[in-house]
Amino acid sequence: MEKYPKIDSTVVISDIRNFTHLFEVFQKNDNDDFLRFMEEYYSLGLKLAGLVSEDKSFYITTAGDGILVFFFEEHHERRAYLYSLLLYQLTEKACSAFNRKHGCEVSFGIGLETGYVQKVSSTVGSEKIETYLGSVINIAARIEGTTKNFNRTKLIIGEKVYRRLVQNLFEEEYKHLVEKSSSLRQEYDEVIEHHNEMNKLNQDLMLFYIFEHNLKGVDLPLPLFRLSPTLADMDKTSFFDVIKKLAVSRENYKSILYFLEEISAD
Repeated sequence: MEKYPKIDSTVVISDIRNFTHLFEVFQKNDNDDFLRFMEEYYSLGLKLAGLVSEDKSFYITTAGDGILVFFFEEHHERRAYLYSLLLYQLTEKACSAFNRKHGCEVSFGIGLETGYVQKVSSTVGSEKIETYLGSVINIAARIEGTTKNFNRTKLIIGEKVYRRLVQNLFEEEYKHLVEKSSSLRQEYDEVIEHHNEMNKLNQDLMLFYIFEHNLKGVDLPLPLFRLSPTLADMDKTSFFDVIKKLAVSRENYKSILYFLEEISAD
């Protein structure tokens, strides 16, 4: 048995913008509000990870100004994207409320990608360190960093997680498009029709293709997809249609709705 087996996973990285500046400003003013904001952000990240993963097959940690989550087991790409959508919506609201109250500019970005990681742990006495390593972590971090280049885009996903999502949720449509692509003649009408069909699948996930990007530390240009804030609106039924598709079970979907109702009531 391998000591360090490769584990198929989807990695989510969320980063709070303007963290160092705000931390120092609030500390100088002897004001704990920013610390409370970060505490609530970590708490939200932890609650959502448990909520979307009924079997608890995830690992979550923090690097001060961000959250790093690994989702494992079957359909981890669905749970990771579901987690990211909920984290996006609720962190957006939290940032807006904090900025209104304090007149500052706290924001965030989220990036996710699918790939292999390996578990590493060390124990000395009663103390234990446990973590996961893999190039997909760096790729997810670089993807998250690209959100800084877009005014309204705070969530971007990589090609591998995108393909898994489309295959998993729209299997027949995806097969049809792959077969069509392989036999596609370079005729204008056919190309446009194929392009429109691909766009329809993207929009069913509330995503838009933003072309290939050269990411630091990544050998080849990587196709990326951004979340559309207009489509991902919690006041629209289309948002909850996607949430329902991504939920691991009917009961899980109900639990998510109940959680969102509780959050709204607070």
